[in-house]
Amino acid sequence: MPIGATLTGMRRRSLLKVGLAGGVVLALAGTGLALVQPARRDGKFTEVGRALFMGLAPAVLAGLLPAETGARQQAIAGLLPLSLIHI
Repeated sequence: MPIGATLTGMRRRSLLKVGLAGGVVLALAGTGLALVQPARRDGKFTEVGRALFMGLAPAVLAGLLPAETGARQQAIAGLLPLSLIHI
């Protein structure tokens, strides 16, 4: 079986259309979710926003954070300015 046989029907233009449609769907879903349960309220992170930030930071900063769990969590918490945390 040739290498490109699995993508015979997928052309560049089709791939771009699928990517664009997927981006639009994700943007609409994200906007809808933000309207239902915002991550920030009065300019400060809510608990949901803080949890989202703490969950995404390790993926975004993968090679930059310490390997030890406690040190990693402390480094991520240090990235959140206290003025943005809603207590």
